[in-house]
Formats: sequence, structure tokens, C-alpha cells
Amino acid sequence: MMMSQPLSAQEISRVARQLFQGAPAAQRLMQTYRPFICPFELLLPWVPPAAKMLDVGCGAGLVLGVLGHLRGIASGYGIDASRGAIDVARAMASRNGLSDILQLEPASSLTDIPENAFDAVSLIDVLHHVPPVQQREFFLNVARRVKPGGCLIFKDIAERPRLFAFCNTMHDVILAHEVPHYVAQEKVMSWAQTAGLEIGRTGIARRFWYVHWFALLRKPR
Repeated sequence: MMMSQPLSAQEISRVARQLFQGAPAAQRLMQTYRPFICPFELLLPWVPPAAKMLDVGCGAGLVLGVLGHLRGIASGYGIDASRGAIDVARAMASRNGLSDILQLEPASSLTDIPENAFDAVSLIDVLHHVPPVQQREFFLNVARRVKPGGCLIFKDIAERPRLFAFCNTMHDVILAHEVPHYVAQEKVMSWAQTAGLEIGRTGIARRFWYVHWFALLRKPR
């Protein structure tokens, strides 16, 4: 565990409010209230203590910011395809004295990131943004960044039940201006095994009208 006790969604939200104080209003609200929609409190305890961490699709840096603020990681490297989101993340790190441990870069590729280099890699709400024909190779590329003995923390929106999936879809259409490309849990688990990852814990979480599925995947030493 990275902390003596797991944080609740309310506590993560309070940390986010502090981290993003001074950010543009829309981003400040989004980061403050996202912990009530996304089950971060179930995922963050999986990050090993003092980990060297990679967050793929880090957005405005919420996950790395929270972990860095709590000194739950030794260092964090975040990439995102949105340069605007990275600008917000860098400003957050600078305001909160985290620039020494967080490196945040605009990137749509993993090409320049070394393989077998990170104790923990997170892929949270990213895969459904990747075109279906590219999802398998993208996932395998992410998995190659986990070093032996490390873990991949995966979460995405679920395509069942249909009503919840419809709400997830409307969320992405309105906020991301795109239709999500759902991928079945069984398919991702098959890719994980291809990548040499062992399946640890898996689960489902519902938040309001959103439904998520998540998995802890470990790379043997």
C-alpha cells in the first residue's frame, strides 16, 4: 500500500481541489469532481510505495499529482495527446512544488519511453479512445514499459449494462467530442497474457450512472 489507509473519493477530491487551485475554472471543477465518477480510491492503493510510475493518458495530471502530493511515488512520468491538458498538468506541478518529481509531456506515442522501466504503469480511461484496429498493439506497447516485478493498473468504461454504457457514451460525446470504442474485458485479459502479465485483481465499480471495470496486472520477475 502506498498509504497507511486508502483514501476515500471525498479525500481524493479535497486533494485535487488543493492541487488545481489556480487552474482554469473548467479544469478545476473537472479534476475536483472526477474522483466521484472514477473509482480512483480502488486503484491508487495498488501503486507500490516509492514507485517510479508512468501514467499513459495522464490528462491534467490528477493521478500523478495526488500521488506526488502524498509522496506515494518516487517519480512520475505522464504523457497525453492533448498539449492543453499537459499545460494544465505542468502548471499544477509547478504551483505545488512537484516539478522535481513529475515529468509531463505531450505525446501520442510511446516510442521515446524506455521499456521495462517503471514499477507501475497506469492506463485509465484511455483504451476506448484508441481506434479498434490499434487497441491491441497500443496495449502491448504500454505493457512493455512495466519492469519485471512491476504492475499495470488498468481501468476503462464498461459496455454492459447497456443503459450505463449509453450514459458513458453520451459523456464522451459531450466532453471529448467522440464516440468511445468499447473493448471487452476478455479481450484485454487475453492481451495481458500475451504480454506476459499475470492477472491479479479485477472488479466492477458503479458511480451514479457510470460503470467501470478495472484490473491489476503484474509482470513476473
